Amino acid sequence: MKDDVKAILRFKFKSWRLCFGIFFASFIISFITGTILYRGARLEPLTSVYGYFLSAIDTGFKAAFSVFLVFLAPFFLLYVAGPTVYAPLTSALTVVATGLFNGAETAYLMGRGRLALSLFELIFSTAVSYLLILWATLVTLSAVRLFTDTKKGSRPELFTGSLFNVGDFRGIFNFRYIFTYTGFYVLLSLGTLLLTLLRALSTSLF
Repeated sequence: MKDDVKAILRFKFKSWRLCFGIFFASFIISFITGTILYRGARLEPLTSVYGYFLSAIDTGFKAAFSVFLVFLAPFFLLYVAGPTVYAPLTSALTVVATGLFNGAETAYLMGRGRLALSLFELIFSTAVSYLLILWATLVTLSAVRLFTDTKKGSRPELFTGSLFNVGDFRGIFNFRYIFTYTGFYVLLSLGTLLLTLLRALSTSLF
């Protein structure tokens, strides 16, 4: 019985693991690309942005915290795009753009000899990005489930029932879906906010 349950869970989460793996690999590749491009002066326009961030960090905790709050924006962007057919593309572009930005930021800080700060920034930016990838995966798969609206035979699926089956609530406003979807958004945003608080506190020490 336990083996059957494990097999079903592995099958149901196969699409989750695949989607998460694609996004995670995209983030790593874009991070490395961002580092290389910045060192090659291809992302030079971002220097003023990173300079503003560094100035806020050097000013103190409050300034650093207010600046780091901008990293909550991608979560809201994906939240808005989630119930639309554009969710997969928006998620992919957001993850790639985040990787490029974080990679270039690391190269910027290391280029200015702020090695300790760049290490802490790398740790916290990666943690925030991990939550973003989780959210992007959920948004993408739930959107795909919403707009494909087909159940293939008797195979177990990750998102099932009237909550994600458009045919069951076409033409009406599905409060269960919206509340559940918003609940995940709030939960991940709170986690990101906590990381942002710790990030501002840590980086302000340097």
